[in-house]
Amino acid sequence: MTSDKVQLWPIVVFQSRYSGVYEGGDWFALANCESIPDGPWNDDDECLDWFTSNGETLGIGDTPDEAVSDLLKKKNVVF
Repeated sequence: MTSDKVQLWPIVVFQSRYSGVYEGGDWFALANCESIPDGPWNDDDECLDWFTSNGETLGIGDTPDEAVSDLLKKKNVVF
């Protein structure tokens, strides 16, 4: 028997260092975040590369709640 449950814990929400310039929102949420990634906090080029590489797996929003909602939507979590 298989489970259809999506494992997202822990979800961590961060305020964007660059005010959403690279990710498109003031806040972003990461699923399965067990350590703080370096990419979003590095210089402009590294930050852009990190968000370009990880954008589809992040939740983005203008508020923390919007970022988590976007993450759940991208992970196909339905309430």
